[in-house]
Amino acid sequence: MKNHLLKYAGIALLLALTVTGCRKDAFEGEETLENGATRVKISEGTNPSFFLEAGSGIQKRKLFTVTKAAASQAVNNAAATITLTYAPDLIAKYNTDHATGTPAVPDTYEMLPEALYTTFPGVTRTSTGYTINLAPGEFAKSFDINLNFAAFDFSKKYMLAFRIAATGIDGEVTVQNQLLAIVGVKNAYDGVYSVAAGTVTRYTAPGVPAGDALSGNMAGNPDVRLATTGATSLRIEGLNWAAAGGGVGGVDPITLTINPTTNQVTSISSTVATSMKIVPGAVNKYDPATKTFTLNFDWNQTANKREILGLVITYKGSR
Repeated sequence: MKNHLLKYAGIALLLALTVTGCRKDAFEGEETLENGATRVKISEGTNPSFFLEAGSGIQKRKLFTVTKAAASQAVNNAAATITLTYAPDLIAKYNTDHATGTPAVPDTYEMLPEALYTTFPGVTRTSTGYTINLAPGEFAKSFDINLNFAAFDFSKKYMLAFRIAATGIDGEVTVQNQLLAIVGVKNAYDGVYSVAAGTVTRYTAPGVPAGDALSGNMAGNPDVRLATTGATSLRIEGLNWAAAGGGVGGVDPITLTINPTTNQVTSISSTVATSMKIVPGAVNKYDPATKTFTLNFDWNQTANKREILGLVITYKGSR
């Protein structure tokens, strides 16, 4: 009996020692939301892309949102100032990192010029960037702009690049302490289009078809791109001769314009092949239900004419 009692006592002592060895030290701090760092960040992340709806004149567009995640009610009830400092070096690095070709040619993004936009109350332009003022109790503010579409150069590629700091609070900026954002403008027709149908004919003289390998069926050619040049105008990129016979030369840039009310293509033109125009009486239209263009146009009409008839391109996806 005595042996049994000793055995059970030993087991109990072992369990007590085991529990004591596994116990964590008591938490001596205050587990409360009133402690911790206030964090400031860009809600959209560090490398967003903003493709804005094209417009005319000066129109409001939303870009990004700065948020303050306050760790205490006292900080939340206090005013705060967020400082955005221009960082053109981020754009330069991006261009270098995205170089293409041999030898490598850097990309061509540049800072969105201040002359193209203004901001709204609470966002103040400085000599080095912007300050964003958060009123007491305010935890977020949008960086909205009034963009001047009349002055926007659609041939250029724009970015906004800022470094971010916070003042007036006991805060810290998160790892998202910079913003490098592509800022583009796209209208409703912008995108990549597959070539469903079409015929191209080259002439050696008026009424005399060349009958060469570059003339003929265009269906199945490489995709073309329609790039926004205005609220209702686009540049046609990647147009090929028949049977993917290479890019159509001596015409770029080709621009088409749409009447958004009637969906009619009102003009197809080129600043290089200045004789380019829509074929009179032929169908030139956009079908919004299928996102399809039907185009008929020609150029060099009085000499070695070039003619593209029944070109049908259908939206495939964004550029």
